[in-house]
Amino acid sequence: MQLGMWIPNCLPRFPFSCGYWQNAAFYQSSVDVNNDGSIDVRDYVLGGLGSTQTFFDATECAGINAQYTPISPVQYWITGQTWGDYDGDGWVDFYVTNASGPNGLYHNQGDGTFLMSPIQGQVALAAIQSGGAVFVDYDNDGWQDLYVVNKGANTLFHNNAGLSFTDVSVLSGVDDPGVGESATWGDYDGDGYLDLYVANWERTLGNPAAYPDALFHNNQDGTFTNVTSLLTFETGYLGFIAGFVDVDKDGDQDIYLLTDCPEPNALWRNDGSDGLGGWVFTEVAASWNADVAVCAMGLAVGDYDNDGDQDLYFSNRGPQVFLQNQVEQGSSLFSEETIPSGLLFDAFGWGASFFDYDNDRHLDLMLATYDENPIIDSRLYHNLGDGTFADVSLNSGVQFGAKSFGFALADYDKDGWQDILLNQHFSPVKVLKNTGALESVNQWLQVQLVGGGSVNRDAIGCRVVVQTSSGALLTKQLSAGCNIGSCDEKILNFGLAGDTITSVTVHWTDGTTKTILSPSTNQRLVIAYL
Repeated sequence: MQLGMWIPNCLPRFPFSCGYWQNAAFYQSSVDVNNDGSIDVRDYVLGGLGSTQTFFDATECAGINAQYTPISPVQYWITGQTWGDYDGDGWVDFYVTNASGPNGLYHNQGDGTFLMSPIQGQVALAAIQSGGAVFVDYDNDGWQDLYVVNKGANTLFHNNAGLSFTDVSVLSGVDDPGVGESATWGDYDGDGYLDLYVANWERTLGNPAAYPDALFHNNQDGTFTNVTSLLTFETGYLGFIAGFVDVDKDGDQDIYLLTDCPEPNALWRNDGSDGLGGWVFTEVAASWNADVAVCAMGLAVGDYDNDGDQDLYFSNRGPQVFLQNQVEQGSSLFSEETIPSGLLFDAFGWGASFFDYDNDRHLDLMLATYDENPIIDSRLYHNLGDGTFADVSLNSGVQFGAKSFGFALADYDKDGWQDILLNQHFSPVKVLKNTGALESVNQWLQVQLVGGGSVNRDAIGCRVVVQTSSGALLTKQLSAGCNIGSCDEKILNFGLAGDTITSVTVHWTDGTTKTILSPSTNQRLVIAYL
């Protein structure tokens, strides 16, 4: 056995798991498993995992010890998990919630491991039942603030240059008192400041309207105004998650809301200013074939067919639902493609996200389920590129026979492959490392946007189109809080397969564009507005 560098004690089992494997000369295999002409760390890992395992449970090695434990009997179901570089050191950190104890803020050490942040106590909310959480720069000062929804008044923490957090919930006016499930941020009026949608749920009082959802407008001075009256609610919605997404590609942010059964989902088309100082939203779910009435919970938004518009998948307590956006085909109607796509799956579904886990240019899909039965455990679907998906869950590394709820995506070790932060009930929080860099030659590009001027600092709502050497057009929109209770790292990850890049075009939220020609692959490209 050779040892070319120091490796943490837990690494002899899986030397790559904490980020050291890229350069480690730690060999424990005597067989050239991947037939590359040498015996190295990849042979050890592949020999231990098998080439079919996509994700490795790096939780213990990464130094993470967190668990979401609901109050029994379970009445508040949501979990919170969000990625964000709170101290600006270039390595993405994460925050997880807990209903029966302190929430956790973990600092990324830059070597594949995490430590509890020294300012963790300032955001712990130990005596509060917390749900979803989002890192977001609401005041455009360049620092990631933290919004936590609770069973009761929600909490907004202002980030003081990465050194501390201050609770500004009451001062800001977003201490919404409902039964908070998820928070979603987006600049619906294009003024350069992020607005907030809070999804609330409460059934036990027999009066859902007692805790309505709330839409808050950012006043640009650290305060918000409740403008929920802009939205027409046909019923007392039991909200789980809303997404700010430009479904009709007209340049502004519409709102799609998932609701629990028996109410139908809602879709508010953003129709802009009324010319009198107000704003107009029109509820169009029924006329756009998006008013599905199921027990909808987790929302995945992405361009799975690479046609340039955003498609919608959402989980259900029962068969999941997949809606294909037809805007690029000249229709405002969504087409229900659950069965033809191969995504019909009957389970108690929760979190869901599109992401290209193998960097082959096609968005894949993950679904978390609240089931211990392996037959209906969490799912990983591989996009075959022909409008269909293959279930590759078995031995993928995403199934734990546990009650999984929400998850959030990030490339926490900056190797170009997206990893998963998975939250479960009564089970440890998991960090799942993507092993793709060991097995694949697929190339990638990560785009980090920095807003300015009339574009919010996080560039939420901006759209990026990557044209590749094969002629593929890959389109992604940056969001802050679509998957239930979650927020991904604010980096857009594009898988390229074997392609090079012809151009990268940013469509800023103010209608302007910026194009970068022929950037190199396998890099994190920072594009600033100014």
